[in-house]
Amino acid sequence: MKINQLDFFRLIPVPMVGFKELLRRLKVQDQMTKQHQTRLDIISEDISELQKNQTTTMAKIAQYKRKLMDLSHRTLQVLIKQEIQRKSGYAIQADEEQLRVQLDTIQCELNAPTQFKVGIYRTIVLEFVSLQKEELCILAFIKYFVLFNQNFFFKVDS
Repeated sequence: MKINQLDFFRLIPVPMVGFKELLRRLKVQDQMTKQHQTRLDIISEDISELQKNQTTTMAKIAQYKRKLMDLSHRTLQVLIKQEIQRKSGYAIQADEEQLRVQLDTIQCELNAPTQFKVGIYRTIVLEFVSLQKEELCILAFIKYFVLFNQNFFFKVDS
């Protein structure tokens, strides 16, 4: 049952007398509306600036991830060279020879034309068919081609 929408415990009714009072309330309401709109504009600018900062931050994170990968790779290369120098002059141990044989076997299996490369190539072709934009196809092909032709095993000449 709705008696009245006003909350009499918090609000005090004030009577309006004449057009001057109506005009004053209209001006006050317009001022409040302008203040609210100004605040909304400030908040909107803050949001757009935060979105721009987020984009910049995401780009920096991606850049730092690439730098971390590069530094990790460089560290691994240094460790490999250090281990080679440390082991130089020593005979190859039996477990190292077994590991080399296993790696050579895996490399031969990966390079077999009827095995994995054909399956990977078919997967790539099927993925290209599903893509609709030509530019994305070219970029994806370049990405997969680079990954496909990478040499996954280090060959150390010593």
